[in-house]
Amino acid sequence: MNYSLTLVRTTALAAAVSLTACGGAGGASGGSGGGGGGGGNSTPPPGSADEVTDPSIPFLSNRGAPGSAQSVYVVLEGQSVRFTDGVTINYSDGVVTGGLLSGADLDGSAFTNPASGEHSRVVRISGSNVFGAVGIDATLPPSGTVTTNYNDGWVGLTAAIDGDDTYTLEGDAVFTATWGDNQIDGRFLNLSGNGSVNGAVSNVGTILITDARIFGDNFDRGTVTGTGLFNDLGGAGSSRTLRGTFFGPEADELGGVLVVNDSADGILVVGGFQAD
Repeated sequence: MNYSLTLVRTTALAAAVSLTACGGAGGASGGSGGGGGGGGNSTPPPGSADEVTDPSIPFLSNRGAPGSAQSVYVVLEGQSVRFTDGVTINYSDGVVTGGLLSGADLDGSAFTNPASGEHSRVVRISGSNVFGAVGIDATLPPSGTVTTNYNDGWVGLTAAIDGDDTYTLEGDAVFTATWGDNQIDGRFLNLSGNGSVNGAVSNVGTILITDARIFGDNFDRGTVTGTGLFNDLGGAGSSRTLRGTFFGPEADELGGVLVVNDSADGILVVGGFQAD
C-alpha cells in the first residue's frame, strides 16, 4: 500500500501550526467520521461520489495492519516545491522512516485530524515549521464518475495584509473535482481566528480556487481570488503555488498546501488544507 504526503515548510506558517496543536478548527466540518456542520451542498448531483470505504485498504488509525508502506511527499519549502521518495511508514507503530518526517510518529502530537479523515491527517512539526497533509495514496474513481464532492474540510492559514496586520485563521475547505475535465475548484470559507492588530475576528472572507488542474492523483495551478479581507487577492503580478494530493480509495479525501504572494496588493497567504 502506498502513501502520499504533501507538506509546506515556511516560517510564515508558525502561527497556523500552533492552531492545529489546539485540536483543529472550530469551524471544521464533519464527514462520516463526525464533527461540526458542513461547508457545502450535502446532496451530490447524479454521477458524483462522496464517500467510499474499501475494507481492503487500512485506515490510518488501523495499527493492526501488517508491515510497512512506501510513502512519498511533496514539500513546499519557502516557495519552492520539492519531491522526495524513499519514505516508509510502519503500520504497527505509525513511525515514519526516511525523508523530512523521519522519526515522526503518526500516533503522536505532530499529527491531527481536524477534518475527521479516514485516510488522511494534518501533520505539523513545530520545530521544523512543517505543515501539510499526509494520507493513503489514492486510487482514482471508476470510469463514468462525473464529480466528487469534498464537503467536509478544514483549512489553516496565515495571512499578512498590507504589512499592518497578520491573521492566523482556520475555517472550512470545500472542493469539487470534475474528473472528465481534469479540473478541481475549491473554497476556504468561515475563516476566523486572530489578527495581530485587530484581535479576534470571524468570517473575514472567502478564498476561491478555480480551474485547478488534476493530473493523476494530484492537482495544482488554478486561479486564486477572494472576498472580504481577501477581496484584492490574485491581482496583476501576484504569484501562487497550489499543490494537492488525493487520498484513499476512489480519491475519497484530499489535502495540500497553498501560497499566494500578491505583492502589488500587499497580501501574503500561506496555508494547508484537508478535506473529505
